[in-house]
Amino acid sequence: MMYFFDEAGDTVKYYKRVKGEIFMPYKQWLPDGRILPGTYGNNNGTVVVWRWLTKDGKNLKKQVQNSKDRTFVVPQ
Repeated sequence: MMYFFDEAGDTVKYYKRVKGEIFMPYKQWLPDGRILPGTYGNNNGTVVVWRWLTKDGKNLKKQVQNSKDRTFVVPQ
């Protein structure tokens, strides 16, 4: 797992990295207070479900991303 921190020591994002690729789970705390987690949407890792959440965990929206080579672009 790779963790990233701001100057105050708060976690701003984390994810698993294997051979230079980002693997799930992924989670980022956005500057406006929203949270962006990503999880696999299937068993073979070719689909990721991104969700935008409020600070208290309520869903704002979601995006499903498909990939043949398990490479994903993190949305903002």
